[in-house]
Amino acid sequence: MTNKENIYKKYDDAIISKHRHKFALTDSHNLNSTNNSFSFSINCEDDFLNMKEAKYYIKGSLVKKSDGSAYAAGLAIKLVDNFPAHLFKTIDVYKDETLIERVENLGRASTISGVVTSGTLKNDILSGFQSECKAGKFVVSGYLSDLGLGFFKHEECPIYKGNMKIAFIRNSDDDAIHRTGTDLPEEGKIVLDTFNLTIPVVKYEPTSKVELMRELMDLSKKGQYKFGFWSMKCTYQNVPRETNFEHCFNNVRIPTYVYVAFQTDRYEKSTKDSSNFDNCKVENISITCGDEQYPKFRQNGNFKEGDFVEFYDMFNSYRKVFKQQPLTPYTPAEFNEKKPVFVFDLSRHPKSMGTFTTNIVLNVDFKENVPENTRCYICFETSKEFVYDIRLNTLNEVL
Repeated sequence: MTNKENIYKKYDDAIISKHRHKFALTDSHNLNSTNNSFSFSINCEDDFLNMKEAKYYIKGSLVKKSDGSAYAAGLAIKLVDNFPAHLFKTIDVYKDETLIERVENLGRASTISGVVTSGTLKNDILSGFQSECKAGKFVVSGYLSDLGLGFFKHEECPIYKGNMKIAFIRNSDDDAIHRTGTDLPEEGKIVLDTFNLTIPVVKYEPTSKVELMRELMDLSKKGQYKFGFWSMKCTYQNVPRETNFEHCFNNVRIPTYVYVAFQTDRYEKSTKDSSNFDNCKVENISITCGDEQYPKFRQNGNFKEGDFVEFYDMFNSYRKVFKQQPLTPYTPAEFNEKKPVFVFDLSRHPKSMGTFTTNIVLNVDFKENVPENTRCYICFETSKEFVYDIRLNTLNEVL
């Protein structure tokens, strides 16, 4: 427990109320425009906000793209699993005008994060991570942390006044829609009617609040008021139609974990499910960080013959040992067919004084040529820390 958490813990009994407050968009006219941005201003006058419990609420409908009319009942068209994340390309989080977190390729990053770190999301219908939304109206509500935002997942303490901004960039509707069947339904579009956030506002007993603020000020003067969290950087590369793929990612902040997943012909294609990944018949996969290769052995896997135990074991071991999660809720068959995410643990990677970035080389062997239109998504999970000056409302990142 950090110094900040210890201070807040002392005043738990001084909390006199904790009620959710609704925050509306500041520019909702851009809500259904691809590539346009819209944002929330998260502020309260003189109280505290519990960001860890921040939730989104989205209401809308899936209708025909041609004229906005409703589909006939029973057609094979639906919203993909984790479709709330697929609605957006990017989320930026600002605290006192400082960008503290950015998640790009949001649908893939959020899905990968949910698959590897959370056993509870798989069956979460309310948030949309498991989607039962077909044509017509829908309503979903979930935690901002489920969208791959580490700040909202790991910040345990309430934040005085908030002073935050959360900006979204709208994605193509096709990434969130899946059409199937021999008699393919016509293309659809998603119309968002309502999008807001709810965050608990925490009020303290007045005398205790004065003491709490005094202790936080003292902590800030010592340079020990910090925000620390895990953040994910997700990028992608197109994979050539060959049996080997190697790519160097330059000047990457040294990660603690790395996740790799492949998709064939799933980008902005409503005829393919963008929430699933493809094994692409990976035979061997490794990353090299500096002079260290992970893993040091060749897996010699064969997905076609059902021999992918090394990859599945890497996934399970990571969840159990490093994330303190139970074994994956995905069966071997589900891992093979829908969620083959390759996990690399770099938590013990040697760090040199003054060195914060490195080049990381991904090397993959495939049993046969990779299909056309295949993308490799790679996510680097790193720890981030900011020192906060509560008097000046400024943040400085610790490198």
